Amino acid sequence: MKKFIVFFLGNNLCRSDGTGIMVEANNNGLCEGRKTLVVTMNNDRLPPPEGVETVEVGKFVVIPGADYLVVSNGGRTEQVLAQFALVAAHARGEITLEIVDLQPEGTTRTWPPLTT
Repeated sequence: MKKFIVFFLGNNLCRSDGTGIMVEANNNGLCEGRKTLVVTMNNDRLPPPEGVETVEVGKFVVIPGADYLVVSNGGRTEQVLAQFALVAAHARGEITLEIVDLQPEGTTRTWPPLTT
Protein backbone atom coordinates (compact mmCIF):
# COMPACT_ATOMS: atom_id res chain seq x y z
CA MET A 1 0.00 0.00 0.00
CA LYS A 2 1.31 3.44 -0.89
CA LYS A 3 1.56 5.78 2.08
CA PHE A 4 1.56 9.56 1.76
CA ILE A 5 1.85 12.52 4.09
CA VAL A 6 0.13 15.54 2.56
CA PHE A 7 0.98 19.16 3.34
CA PHE A 8 -0.50 22.37 1.98
CA LEU A 9 1.93 25.03 0.80
CA GLY A 10 1.76 28.12 2.98
CA ASN A 11 4.15 30.65 4.50
CA ASN A 12 4.89 28.43 7.50
CA LEU A 13 5.47 25.13 5.73
CA CYS A 14 9.23 25.66 5.37
CA ARG A 15 10.61 28.84 6.90
CA SER A 16 13.93 30.40 5.86
CA ASP A 17 15.35 29.76 9.35
CA GLY A 18 15.00 25.98 8.87
CA THR A 19 11.86 25.61 10.97
CA GLY A 20 8.26 25.11 9.91
CA ILE A 21 5.38 22.68 9.77
CA MET A 22 7.20 20.15 7.58
CA VAL A 23 10.23 20.08 9.90
CA GLU A 24 7.99 19.69 12.97
CA ALA A 25 6.10 16.82 11.33
CA ASN A 26 9.36 15.10 10.48
CA ASN A 27 10.69 15.63 14.03
CA ASN A 28 7.47 14.11 15.42
CA GLY A 29 7.87 11.00 13.25
CA LEU A 30 4.84 11.70 11.09
CA CYS A 31 6.80 11.47 7.81
CA GLU A 32 8.39 8.11 8.58
CA GLY A 33 7.53 5.52 5.95
CA ARG A 34 5.48 7.99 3.92
CA LYS A 35 6.08 9.80 0.65
CA THR A 36 5.77 13.57 1.09
CA LEU A 37 3.31 15.39 -1.16
CA VAL A 38 2.84 19.18 -1.05
CA VAL A 39 -0.38 20.58 -2.52
CA THR A 40 -0.03 24.10 -3.93
CA MET A 41 -2.60 26.55 -5.19
CA ASN A 42 -2.98 26.76 -8.94
CA ASN A 43 -0.27 29.22 -10.06
CA ASP A 44 0.98 29.58 -6.48
CA ARG A 45 3.23 32.58 -5.80
CA LEU A 46 5.12 30.73 -3.05
CA PRO A 47 8.05 28.55 -4.08
CA PRO A 48 7.55 24.89 -3.14
CA PRO A 49 10.09 23.19 -0.89
CA GLU A 50 12.94 21.42 -2.64
CA GLY A 51 13.21 17.66 -2.78
CA VAL A 52 9.54 16.76 -2.38
CA GLU A 53 6.75 16.04 -4.84
CA THR A 54 4.35 18.93 -5.42
CA VAL A 55 1.02 19.07 -7.20
CA GLU A 56 -1.34 21.95 -7.95
CA VAL A 57 -4.72 21.48 -6.31
CA GLY A 58 -6.42 21.43 -9.72
CA LYS A 59 -4.28 18.44 -10.74
CA PHE A 60 -4.53 16.54 -7.45
CA VAL A 61 -5.73 12.96 -7.92
CA VAL A 62 -6.49 10.50 -5.14
CA ILE A 63 -4.77 7.12 -5.58
CA PRO A 64 -7.22 4.34 -4.68
CA GLY A 65 -5.89 1.93 -2.07
CA ALA A 66 -3.41 4.45 -0.64
CA ASP A 67 -3.04 5.54 2.98
CA TYR A 68 -3.04 9.31 3.48
CA LEU A 69 -2.00 11.34 6.52
CA VAL A 70 -2.94 15.00 6.02
CA VAL A 71 -1.33 17.77 8.06
CA SER A 72 -4.10 20.36 7.97
CA ASN A 73 -1.95 23.32 9.03
CA GLY A 74 -1.02 25.87 6.39
CA GLY A 75 -2.26 26.47 2.89
CA ARG A 76 -5.21 28.43 1.68
CA THR A 77 -8.91 27.92 1.12
CA GLU A 78 -8.43 26.79 -2.48
CA GLN A 79 -6.30 23.88 -1.31
CA VAL A 80 -9.11 22.48 0.84
CA LEU A 81 -10.49 21.00 -2.39
CA ALA A 82 -7.78 18.36 -2.13
CA GLN A 83 -8.97 17.51 1.39
CA PHE A 84 -12.56 17.23 0.10
CA ALA A 85 -11.37 14.77 -2.58
CA LEU A 86 -9.55 12.71 0.06
CA VAL A 87 -12.52 12.65 2.44
CA ALA A 88 -14.86 11.63 -0.40
CA ALA A 89 -12.50 8.82 -1.46
CA HIS A 90 -12.35 7.67 2.17
CA ALA A 91 -16.14 7.70 2.41
CA ARG A 92 -16.30 5.48 -0.69
CA GLY A 93 -13.86 3.06 0.99
CA GLU A 94 -11.13 3.70 -1.59
CA ILE A 95 -8.39 4.89 0.80
CA THR A 96 -7.50 5.15 4.46
CA LEU A 97 -7.24 8.68 5.79
CA GLU A 98 -6.26 10.54 8.92
CA ILE A 99 -6.12 14.34 9.27
CA VAL A 100 -4.00 15.92 12.00
CA ASP A 101 -3.30 19.40 13.34
CA LEU A 102 0.33 19.98 14.24
CA GLN A 103 1.08 22.49 17.01
CA PRO A 104 4.10 23.11 19.26
CA GLU A 105 2.27 21.25 22.03
CA GLY A 106 1.94 18.16 19.84
CA THR A 107 -0.15 16.49 17.18
CA THR A 108 -3.93 16.30 17.45
CA ARG A 109 -6.05 14.01 15.30
CA THR A 110 -8.85 16.09 13.80
CA TRP A 111 -10.47 13.55 11.45
CA PRO A 112 -11.91 11.00 11.53
CA PRO A 113 -13.18 11.69 15.01
CA LEU A 114 -12.07 9.29 17.70
CA THR A 115 -14.89 7.05 18.79
CA THR A 116 -15.49 6.30 22.44
